[in-house]
Amino acid sequence: MKQVTKFGMALLILSFFSSCATIMKGGNQEMKVNSTPGDAKITVTNQAGVAVFEGKTPAKFKLKKDKDYVVTVSLDGYKDQKVSVSPGAIEGAFWGNICIGGVIGVVIDIAAGSWKKLEPNDITVNLTTASLDGKSEALYAVFTAKDSQGELRQMVVPMVQN
Repeated sequence: MKQVTKFGMALLILSFFSSCATIMKGGNQEMKVNSTPGDAKITVTNQAGVAVFEGKTPAKFKLKKDKDYVVTVSLDGYKDQKVSVSPGAIEGAFWGNICIGGVIGVVIDIAAGSWKKLEPNDITVNLTTASLDGKSEALYAVFTAKDSQGELRQMVVPMVQN
């Protein structure tokens, strides 16, 4: 009977140390996206191409750590920038399970997707001016204004060097 009690106590103690990454870090990770110039549109899509976040820079949001994503930053008059985000390095807390021998914790962390970090974590993009024909590197000024009906209209004017 004493062996059963000792075994039960050992399992109880191990359960406190199991699934370290899930308990300490969780299955989601905070991401930060900035751009120059700012106030650019952000669209984050998952592997199926479904938008899971939309906003404007600078932004903070959370993503599930066990998925792949594409972060697209766009702004009128600039080329879209796409950054791939995917699980990369192993969370430090996950190593606690391996060191302590918490097999249950290892299984829980892997099943919860909390054992890896998304990379890159902080995204900063420098948007470059777009060209009208998609080929030349000529600079264009994009003027945006509301018309008499309140609709946004744009005028693109090529920049000429003298």
